[in-house]
Formats: sequence, C-alpha cells, structure tokens
Amino acid sequence: MCLNSVLYSVSRLNLKCEFILVDDASPAPDRVLDAFRQHRSNAKGHETKIIRSRKHQHYSGVFSIGLHFASRDVIFFISNDMSVPPSFI
Repeated sequence: MCLNSVLYSVSRLNLKCEFILVDDASPAPDRVLDAFRQHRSNAKGHETKIIRSRKHQHYSGVFSIGLHFASRDVIFFISNDMSVPPSFI
C-alpha cells in the first residue's frame, strides 16, 4: 500500500522518480522481493533499483544503503507502514 500511495502521488504531481527499494534480509515468506518487482512493473517511466542485503541492517543501515545508491539530489525516505499523499511530497 505504501508504494502504491507513492506512485499515485508522484503521478498526480507529474514527477519522474528514482525508487531505491532496500530489502534488509527479510524472510522469504514475507515476499518482499515479489512486492518490489511488482512495484517496478507498476512504476513505468520511473527508475527502480532493488537492493538486497544478506543481513539485517536496521533502520539506519537501510538509510545508508539508500543514500549510497541514490543518483538524485532530492531524497525522501519512506517506510513500509507509511501512506504518502501528494501534499507530503
């Protein structure tokens, strides 16, 4: 739901984005990689990078990974439990 809300918002604002999706060693039954791949399929016109860590990185580690792979100057960090309306962006 979080990624869908971001896609909706950036489309309403007519923005092109780079998504850096970081999976920090989630359990296979959580199907996080499937969700990331579905987002990439839904995010036509946007760049999507999927990064997988072999060990749990905690919140600050995931931020560090995201910054490392970012190629843009304006960055928003979101978490899986957020809803992102256009007014947030």
